[in-house]
Amino acid sequence: MKKFLLFTAAILFGFATMAQVVIYQDDFELYTTGDYLATQSADWTTWSNAPGSSEDAFISEDQAQSPIKSVLVEGSSDLVKPLGDKTSGKYEISFGFFVPATFGGYYNLQHFESPGVEWAMEVYFGSDGNATVHAGGENAAAFAFNLDEWIDVQNIVDLNNDTAELWINGTFIHGWQFSLQSGGTAGTLQLGGVNLFAGALAGDTPKYYFDDFLYQELPNVIYEDDFESYNVGDYLAVESEWWDTWSGNPGSAEDGLISDEQAHSGTQSLKIEGTNDLILLMGDRISGQYQVDFYYYVPAGYGGYYNFQHFETPGVEWAFQVYFGETGDGFIHAGGEDAAFFTYNHDEWVLCSQFINLDDDWAELYIGGNFIYEWQWSLQSFGDPGTNQLGGVNIFAGAPTGETPLYYMDDIVWTEISSSSDPNIAVTPTNFQEIIAQGTIVNDNMNIENTGSANLEFDLEIIYNIADSKSIPQNETTNVANHKVLSNSLVSKAPNPQSGGSPTPSDDVILNYDGDNASAVGLTNPGIWQASAKFLNVLTLPYAGMELTSVEIYIHDLVAGFTLKIYGEGDYDYEPGDLLAEQVFTPTAESWNTIVLDEPVTITGEDIWVGYEMDQQGTDIFPAGYDVGPADPNGDWIKTGIAWGHLSSSPDFDCNWNIRAHLTGDVITQWLSVDPTLGTVIPGENTDITVTFDATNFEIGSYSATIQVNSNAPTTPLIEVPVMLGVIVGIDEAEDNTAIMIYPNPVADYLNINSNKEIQTIRMINYVGQVIFNRSVNNELIKINTSDYRAGIYFIQITTVDGIITKQIVIQ
Repeated sequence: MKKFLLFTAAILFGFATMAQVVIYQDDFELYTTGDYLATQSADWTTWSNAPGSSEDAFISEDQAQSPIKSVLVEGSSDLVKPLGDKTSGKYEISFGFFVPATFGGYYNLQHFESPGVEWAMEVYFGSDGNATVHAGGENAAAFAFNLDEWIDVQNIVDLNNDTAELWINGTFIHGWQFSLQSGGTAGTLQLGGVNLFAGALAGDTPKYYFDDFLYQELPNVIYEDDFESYNVGDYLAVESEWWDTWSGNPGSAEDGLISDEQAHSGTQSLKIEGTNDLILLMGDRISGQYQVDFYYYVPAGYGGYYNFQHFETPGVEWAFQVYFGETGDGFIHAGGEDAAFFTYNHDEWVLCSQFINLDDDWAELYIGGNFIYEWQWSLQSFGDPGTNQLGGVNIFAGAPTGETPLYYMDDIVWTEISSSSDPNIAVTPTNFQEIIAQGTIVNDNMNIENTGSANLEFDLEIIYNIADSKSIPQNETTNVANHKVLSNSLVSKAPNPQSGGSPTPSDDVILNYDGDNASAVGLTNPGIWQASAKFLNVLTLPYAGMELTSVEIYIHDLVAGFTLKIYGEGDYDYEPGDLLAEQVFTPTAESWNTIVLDEPVTITGEDIWVGYEMDQQGTDIFPAGYDVGPADPNGDWIKTGIAWGHLSSSPDFDCNWNIRAHLTGDVITQWLSVDPTLGTVIPGENTDITVTFDATNFEIGSYSATIQVNSNAPTTPLIEVPVMLGVIVGIDEAEDNTAIMIYPNPVADYLNINSNKEIQTIRMINYVGQVIFNRSVNNELIKINTSDYRAGIYFIQITTVDGIITKQIVIQ
């Protein structure tokens, strides 16, 4: 059983707050007086990384904030406390600081653990009791302090928002953009270290003590709202950029109103009733630990509901759902249907607390301060596998079946407890331009590096540039009325299904997930919707070069607007890309239907979505055929509004659409491969990928493709690496005793070639295999004017009495 051992909830002024996470704390009482600090503690070093040298500082009993020891900084002391080169999170670095009368003092923060790269801020304590701060600019702030007294110094660094604050004895002194260097020049958004140096203002002698050093990660309040800053009757999603409605229509009937009928604090809250359907946008976070708290008030005789979504675009995956019944009983769907139950009091404010640990894929729910349930977060509400991601909170006017929804929400606080940052991917090289001899196989390397602070997961796809890519303008219709419902009431089964069996066998290559037709599905409310199957790269790549010429679909009942829709690969797994083909068709009811494409779609190796749209204008109609299952994660995509989801998200539908894509034609000879095709890279590490170019039985010419790198790096989930292959005539290499010198390389104007053997001929070949320079030399050196050639990669073939040597050059 997993527990959040660092989570300690408390209530402060009506809001939920979280305990800090102490990274390092020291009162220096365990060290030997008179000995150096950095030699006794591995947590400290000196500017030159020389513990025990004159840069180190002594443990002293001359002064102490608590109980009897502190660290004395004087002379040439130059201590450094490394802080880990943090790039995200919110941190406090605090300590007691004592400057004796007639002396001065100094400390600074560094952007890098390796000191001297960038000063983030500097504070000078003068012997006259006045201090100067350089932070975001020289002489940015000043303050007075008392000599011969302990001073509380507190530095707050918020890397998530690129801000910092300095507090002295609990008084705010200065705030600034943390990534700026102390003098105000641009710098790096990173927290590297603290430098406690024997420095002082000009004319002052440095001497000071520090004690009770604390370095901790603070809970980062991402968003909080008590709804007091709005006017009564305002639409929340109109007034606040943090909120949207399910269908993206702020100010519509889906939006919620600010009310003064009830309030947990102040006089106002958010009222939810009728068709209200709000989304708190959370940004599709994939790492870190979060707490979301709010107060909830359900009047007697009414019910309530809210849910969390794995994706900010709603309707893709329900993470969990909470129902408040009019009887005072509640239940949740979390990792499974009816996973837990609870009771609550009507006409009272109830605290709802959610703890979501994306790093460990775990979650906990508390209602009224009582532990209710814990579960694997990535599971969807009914237990289906889902995505380990935090997308949004859906505040919807819902209630248990047969009950009327009405409730109020107040004092919402969303806190980041741990800033375990996201992975970040770097791919080198950014492109390949290879020229190889006909009939040969050549390997090269591609490197994938994780420069982030969480594990990087990646997979690679090969996509061939077989024909000019094309897409057609999309004119999507969104069915606002039937955007989603709770539980499994979105779609219903045909009451008296008659199995449609399988279509007529074919010699074509067929892409499909389904088996025989078993039944059909229809919407519970009229609207436009789509059914689709997504065929992944692993399925399409073996057939690159063939064409998708027809699609087979089982249709049970006829509705309006049947339109075949084929999409390319999207930037994210949960939505398609460009619309590649769109074709209206008129099907036959209770039958398999074959739609022959007017313009076939070339298979390149990218993911391809194949499906159809329909306009269902009535209830008790069941147009879309499906099989007996079990559902493949890519065989049951459904779109009823602005987002794609899975039919199997409802526990009643463990099945696949009856959709089959027929491919005809010839496959290309596949000349590009990568190994491995997927992997994990831990923070700070990298891995090499072997890229193989195979020109066996290839014609002379040029070929192109793309290596697509998919990853969980949130800023760059997809990186495309263009690949150009030039195949040239075969060559016999010269003997090993032939020495060739080519310079400069890269070259701009003139290329010099020297050899220890007589050069008979020189040929220069471009990347498409064309010979652009061919000359008899009969000398040991030659100078070639390259200024008229286009920039790029070329091959030089040098023929001597010993054979041919081929060298690659770059013309700038």
